[in-house]
Amino acid sequence: TESHEDELAILDNMRLKELENPTQSIVILSTRKCNARCFYCFEDGIGRYSMTKETAKQTVDFIKNFYDKKELSIVWFGGEPLLNYPIIKYITLELKKLDYEINTLIVTNGSLLTQEMLNFFVSNYKHIAFQITLDGIDKEYSEVKQYIDISPEDAFNRVIDKIKLVLNANIPIQLRVNFLASKINEAKQTFEYILGLLADEDT
Repeated sequence: TESHEDELAILDNMRLKELENPTQSIVILSTRKCNARCFYCFEDGIGRYSMTKETAKQTVDFIKNFYDKKELSIVWFGGEPLLNYPIIKYITLELKKLDYEINTLIVTNGSLLTQEMLNFFVSNYKHIAFQITLDGIDKEYSEVKQYIDISPEDAFNRVIDKIKLVLNANIPIQLRVNFLASKINEAKQTFEYILGLLADEDT
């Protein structure tokens, strides 16, 4: 479908940008599991499994053997990468032991982010950025995300709280809005809401 192709094109774009970036970079898929069930997900139908400790060790060994420069950029991807936060933490700390200076982009729905996670990223990464998807406002957001662990009534407010958590830590955040062409007005409303949110955080 068109939405699947769009997601794959975005992933290809990320890979191309990494190749053009003089800093060594790698995309690490910590898990294919996700706590949301977005209708447009390009991973729909793909097996839901997580990186094991053994694979994480092999990942660290791979980086050590093939990434000789000590500055490294990691894109944490999923699924919902924060569902396997212990593996993210393990790989990060192992790379720090090897004296890597690490930058990161975490591509997440934002719902599982905690202050403890944020503190960990701030303490162990040179530069941090988040990409969080905001598919609509209130009920529309809940209908698109279809979280399996968050009630529809709480979903939107939770992600807004997580976005504020990132903003209050002065960490760059990319807010992505997915929408159907037939719902451009709803997308504009979401964009205006985001601008208002950012304005509120600046005051």
